[in-house]
Amino acid sequence: MDSKDDIIVAETPAAAAGTGPPLGQAAFTGERGPLFRLVLVNTLLILVTLGIYRFWAKTRLRRYFWSHTRILGGHLEYTGTPGELFVGFLIALAVLFPLGAVYGGVAYAAQSASTAVQVTVELVYYVVILALIYFAFYRMWRYRLSRTTWRGIRFGLDGTARRYMASAMGWTLASLATLGVAVPWARMALARYRINNMRFGSTRFAFDGTGRDMLWPWMAVNLLMVPLLAILIGFAVLGQYVIATGGNAQVDKTVFEGLGLAMLLAYPMGLALPFVWLWYRVREFRYVMENMRLGSASMVSGVTVAAVVLIVVITYVIMGIPLGLLVAGLVAAGETGHLITSAVAVTVAGVVLFLLVAPIVTEVVFRYELVGHVCRTLLVVDPDGLEEVVRSTDEGPQYGEGLGDAFDVGAI
Repeated sequence: MDSKDDIIVAETPAAAAGTGPPLGQAAFTGERGPLFRLVLVNTLLILVTLGIYRFWAKTRLRRYFWSHTRILGGHLEYTGTPGELFVGFLIALAVLFPLGAVYGGVAYAAQSASTAVQVTVELVYYVVILALIYFAFYRMWRYRLSRTTWRGIRFGLDGTARRYMASAMGWTLASLATLGVAVPWARMALARYRINNMRFGSTRFAFDGTGRDMLWPWMAVNLLMVPLLAILIGFAVLGQYVIATGGNAQVDKTVFEGLGLAMLLAYPMGLALPFVWLWYRVREFRYVMENMRLGSASMVSGVTVAAVVLIVVITYVIMGIPLGLLVAGLVAAGETGHLITSAVAVTVAGVVLFLLVAPIVTEVVFRYELVGHVCRTLLVVDPDGLEEVVRSTDEGPQYGEGLGDAFDVGAI
């Protein structure tokens, strides 16, 4: 171990024999107790200030997770401020309020128009919202990277949010047109644009992954997802037809019986889909890490599906406790004969309890365990290559995530 830089180096047999590069380890040094106290105080202050404190809470959480993440012995540092997030949020509202007003006016005017016109108005609105979400994601990544340093050197993200948004919308259309088959190419193309525009100091990252490599893992998800969506859409369309026309009783009965049988067959597929999706996301994460380079350095991830599934299941089980207490309270209220009065009190108590429990479980259980697992299983191949990077002088964005915060996209 190098005492000067506190670099942890794991020697593989190939590296020890001089036939391969050394592997530098990452680590997460956070402790659950201090994190719990931080999240509890944040949550209470957010409730007391009716959400205004969220920008300060988010900044404190990022500083905690960043500062306890070590790569080759060096801690990450988050330099963003609550004021930047607040100003960015105000800018986002200046965009969203006029958009909402225009949509409301057009939708009101279209009430007397044909169904096709009303559907078109709704479709255009949701397309615009989706485009803004893609735009928000890129701005969010740019801000976070520009406020992240390691060993005094800052990360950055070049490229433009508009180009990323246009590419994402194009790939979304291609994915829909191919019934999801194009999704791996879409995700890898967007990852390539984002990663190739990332830099550490003045050194750019590079990504050489392809959608072809992720096609077969994705098809396991797609073959479950497409039939389920088709069945749900079939039910929705048929239901609207029956409501609008009265339908034909014999035809409706036959079609509904067929869809009912399809739903029965699709039930186990629906239960399996979240787990298959997690399996794919873990495979994709490891693939992206292994195909991303910074100079001569690269990374290898050992994240496991079992660990991620366990973390997610535990999170949802704990998150369901407030809901269970709420249901139990409503049942008890019904048995005492004071259902209406007691239901209001129990509902309010359940909502407050959920608002307290949800952020604590999300950060102290889910994010704490997930970040710890990712760091423990991450290795940097040829860490000496990182010494070649130079410091950057670009200050990055002067305000926060804006639309990203308004849409509440991304993690912390």
